[in-house]
Amino acid sequence: RHREWKTVLAPHNDGLDISEVNKMLVNPLKLRRFIRYHIVMGAFDSHMLQTNAPIKLPTHYQEAGELTVSYDVKTDKLKVTGVSNTATLIATDFAADNGMLHILDDNLELPPGSKLGVSVGSTHDLVDVINT
Repeated sequence: RHREWKTVLAPHNDGLDISEVNKMLVNPLKLRRFIRYHIVMGAFDSHMLQTNAPIKLPTHYQEAGELTVSYDVKTDKLKVTGVSNTATLIATDFAADNGMLHILDDNLELPPGSKLGVSVGSTHDLVDVINT
């Protein structure tokens, strides 16, 4: 089967607000938006993201736009900026059959009033949950 390469930017448990998680669990559309906003197209390991200039990466939640990844020389950390906030990669380069997984210290907040975006293609292995 055809596989699309993905990079998942998963928030660490400590970066999640349990009340927000509970709201998403009873609202499948909100959960789907949240998950898609944390997935970018293409497989990127941390070395590929450590550049002098910020990199813009399209998310699977197309209406929310892109995420910007930048390397902070002072802290020697990669930062991911969405529309509403910035998170730091705290664990990187977990390889999967169809991409990469990185762990963020916080979740990337969805833009207020955002609607469910439709992603072209399918996602397999790393993110089957978003196709339900």
